Amino acid sequence: ANNIESEVLDGNIGYIKIWQFDNDIYNQFKSEYDKLRSQNIKGLVIDVRNNPGGLVADTLNIARLMLPKCDLLKLVYKDGSEKVYKCDGKNEIDIPLAILVNSRSASASEILSGAIKDSKKGIVIGTKTYGKGIVQTIEPLGNRGALSITTSKYYTSSGIEIHKKGIEPDRVIELPDEVKNDLTIERSKDTQLSEAINYINNQK
Repeated sequence: ANNIESEVLDGNIGYIKIWQFDNDIYNQFKSEYDKLRSQNIKGLVIDVRNNPGGLVADTLNIARLMLPKCDLLKLVYKDGSEKVYKCDGKNEIDIPLAILVNSRSASASEILSGAIKDSKKGIVIGTKTYGKGIVQTIEPLGNRGALSITTSKYYTSSGIEIHKKGIEPDRVIELPDEVKNDLTIERSKDTQLSEAINYINNQK
């Protein structure tokens, strides 16, 4: 199952839609990204609207294909200890970057958009994300089912707790009411994508 679609939009802007972060998504993303870069796009829009999440390790590796040297994500455990995931900046993108989010962008989508926002390498456009950022483990309870225990929580590098807060876009843009709940939005009505294209066109 392919979870990626990509195309070159008018004005030579690359567009990558990620439906969810699984099925070897890093390699899927990298091949579309490399293909777009080889066509010499002048900017990139990543669309994670309605994306429920998936593999965190792959998501962090996708971020590492584009972001400067920075912290990507912080995992804070119950006992207060933490693990920080970093980006070495070796592949830092040299064209404008925007990521589209909405209230159904969750988990790994929030990790990627939060990392892009905090790195200042790109901007987040759309509406506030879902707010799902905990890691749970299941403890069996004999024959009485199981207990789900929160073992750690995700924080963006700037210290926002994803689970309660979600990611606030840099530019809050609503979709028109008649397409708000559509999974595939008619391009002419896609105000969020239009904003991303305008942003890229206005970068020097």
